[in-house]
Amino acid sequence: MIPTVTTTHAVPQKLLPARVHVSRARLTICHHCFQVLGSAQNKAEVRALQLAHICKEKLNDQQPAAALPFN
Repeated sequence: MIPTVTTTHAVPQKLLPARVHVSRARLTICHHCFQVLGSAQNKAEVRALQLAHICKEKLNDQQPAAALPFN
């Protein structure tokens, strides 16, 4: 019988492309879908990249958890 190997560390959602030469500190990643959005030099550029990015996970996270009834 072959024993199974179990790990307790987190498995990465999406690996970065091998050709990325920009330092990881400057890369902006979507916190919803873990997609690399691009590199940013300052907080204003990071915010602009995040606002320009639209993904299904981000839209689902911004919706209310339950429908609000109308009176």
